[in-house]
Parts: sequence; structure tokens; C-alpha cells
Amino acid sequence: MALLCGAAYGLFFAVPYFVNDLDQVALTDLASQGHDPTDLWPYRGGGALAIIWTVGALLTFAAGPFVAFGASVGAMAVMWRDRRFLSLRGWLALGMAVTFGVAFWVGLGSPVGEALIAWYLD
Repeated sequence: MALLCGAAYGLFFAVPYFVNDLDQVALTDLASQGHDPTDLWPYRGGGALAIIWTVGALLTFAAGPFVAFGASVGAMAVMWRDRRFLSLRGWLALGMAVTFGVAFWVGLGSPVGEALIAWYLD
């Protein structure tokens, strides 16, 4: 679940941000240079793609952090509860869930993550 949240975050936020070359523009200059998010890909012109991207981004923004946190906490709880019975494969799978959840939250707090969220909320 944590990996899925990270993939959705990358698809619905990072892909449009970098496809439109917004990483080359300062966030304060977006409005002054006419970079309205609704005029950029995939929102430009409306249609089915814009609706899919809007709904996906909204769901990812609203639920993604909570699902990633819940997946990490749930994995840690299972690791603690079943610590005597877990095989190596179980430890690795649960450890990856914790790692992906923590990486998701670290990514949200990074400068790039903050820029993506600021652009989306614009």
C-alpha cells in the first residue's frame, strides 16, 4: 500500500510537474508568467484525461499520506506481533512496507515534494 501511494503521488503530481517543465520556473513566478495549472497538461482542454487526473490527484492528496502511514504502522505492528514466527521473506516484505511508508513521508517534506504540493494547491 505504501508503494502504491508513492507511485500514485509520482503519477498524479510529479509527472505533470516535470512534463510542463515547472521545475525550471520559480513558484513565485508561476502566476506572473501565466502558468495557471488548469492551462497545463493534462488539465488543458478538459476531457476525460483531465477528469481522470483531477480525481486521481485529489484522492492521492487526500488519502495518500494516511494510507502510507497506516501501511507502515500496520507492518511494524505485524513485525512486533509475529517476530518469533516470521520467515526471512516476511521480515523483508514488512521491512519494505515500513521503508516505503517512511520514504513517502520524507518525500512529502522534501523541497521537491513541497513544490509539487504548492503547485497542486495553486
